[in-house]
Amino acid sequence: MHIDTRMEVASRIAREAGAILRDFFRTMESYELKGRANIVSEADKAAEDFLVQEIRRLFPQDGVIAEETEEQDWGQSGFVWVVDPLDGTTNFVHSHPHFAVSIGLLKDKEPIMGVVYAPVYDEMFCGVRDKGAYCNGVLMSVSKAALLRSSLIASGFPYAREEQILAPILERVQRILLNAHGFRRAGSAALDLCYVAAGRLDAYWEEDVRAWDMAAGLVLVEEAGGRCSSIEGGVCDIFQGKIVASNSKIHEELISVLFR
Repeated sequence: MHIDTRMEVASRIAREAGAILRDFFRTMESYELKGRANIVSEADKAAEDFLVQEIRRLFPQDGVIAEETEEQDWGQSGFVWVVDPLDGTTNFVHSHPHFAVSIGLLKDKEPIMGVVYAPVYDEMFCGVRDKGAYCNGVLMSVSKAALLRSSLIASGFPYAREEQILAPILERVQRILLNAHGFRRAGSAALDLCYVAAGRLDAYWEEDVRAWDMAAGLVLVEEAGGRCSSIEGGVCDIFQGKIVASNSKIHEELISVLFR
């Protein structure tokens, strides 16, 4: 089947998985924090089961890499779906609406399509390699900020809280606070990348992020005119866990401030 067919399917199932999450999200208020963790597990599993089942039903030769099951099936067609049913779990468990379904598609291990759906905001971000990136059908474009000092930068933090892990990351955050216009940590890598693509953020970096969190967003940033790279400025490998994404204009300055 053609890539357009896969995009149609990805958009549909992302929206349907988002509806599953939204139903669980509405029940969160009646749960104490400990019980909410159970709800999140149920929501994650229900959304992922739906997504994987639909992909396997419609594209049985395609591979699937999914977060919750830690499944890595590379399939036989060359196409591999990279699925995060709930990106922004900590937000979800605290009844914070900033979370999303993320579906990326690889062809011969390279990201070629991305769909990210934020169910509470009802925003659908989607894009295909060489065909542009859109939010709710409107073409997206990265920001025009040319200097770091006029830029809004986002990042994410690892779950590991050991001092030796956090210390260098917090030092880099301090550098951004001293050199950029502003800093944000919103809790969803997929949406951070979408916001770079939409020009709501000028750049985003993270040093402990998974393939399913960035496979979709990377395509969206690049199709909106931005740049994604490793923290050294080379090609971004989604399986290496580190990414710098920007409007491209501030990319080198950002890397210089963060890592050099």
